[in-house]
Amino acid sequence: MSKREQKFEDLLTRVAGELRGARTRLTRFARRMSDGVVNSEPQIEAVQDCREMLAAAAVVKVYSIVEAVAPQGLTAVKQAAVTQVLYGAMFPEHSTNPIDDFLAQEELAVWARLADWLGGGDG
Repeated sequence: MSKREQKFEDLLTRVAGELRGARTRLTRFARRMSDGVVNSEPQIEAVQDCREMLAAAAVVKVYSIVEAVAPQGLTAVKQAAVTQVLYGAMFPEHSTNPIDDFLAQEELAVWARLADWLGGGDG
């Protein structure tokens, strides 16, 4: 297996693991919400839980896209990541809903970490 193929396999393994972890965190958060645990926590802890939930949702959204693009190969995944990072930097989210803005920032951060891990814009 070439170094490039190994990097792609490592990427897919990493994506699958992080996606699994994020989905688990979202499921756990939903369970806590339905049990009323989040609503009974001190406000600062509830806010932190919500921030973590949004970060996990961003991982699920971005890495689900990566899984869909993965059959096209490493170059396609890298191009998707770099395109999303550039677009997000040029056109940052400015909605009237701060939660939408925070989610967009979290998604951009996931794309940026992915682009960085893949080596950014170099072929």
